[in-house]
Amino acid sequence: MQTMVLNNKDIQVDIPNGFETEYDTTFGFMKMRRDTIIDTTVTVVIFSEELSRNDTVFIQRKALGKIKMDPSFRKILSEEPLQRIEAVEYYDTYMPDSSMFYCPVTDDPYKITLEESSLKIASPITEIYKESRYIFFSFKAFNHGYIDDGDRSWD
Repeated sequence: MQTMVLNNKDIQVDIPNGFETEYDTTFGFMKMRRDTIIDTTVTVVIFSEELSRNDTVFIQRKALGKIKMDPSFRKILSEEPLQRIEAVEYYDTYMPDSSMFYCPVTDDPYKITLEESSLKIASPITEIYKESRYIFFSFKAFNHGYIDDGDRSWD
């Protein structure tokens, strides 16, 4: 249980275990990146009990120490450096901070109200906001809606 202060009122907040993982993926944006991996493939000879003869095995260089300690290890045949591209999924995390208390269009603070146990966050835009852009165009914004106790007013 943690105490937070909102509008000069103490609010008890219970954050369950594992929330940080759920939060990270819920409020993060999944992205893909391609990492260039430089790896060395080592060709080794080991004695295979199943085949009753020596066998060739390809391993990553980082596993070489473990293989060399194995009694079935015979010798290293070759080492070949290899560069490969690996696709990696990751979440570009959303990190809230105090700048997010303000509407990005008007720089006015969001309207935050707490009534009993119900929290409401509403847009500060009350009328059409218009701003000229590039001589011929204009940017128009209407009220962005609200979030009332977790239910949002938009689709």
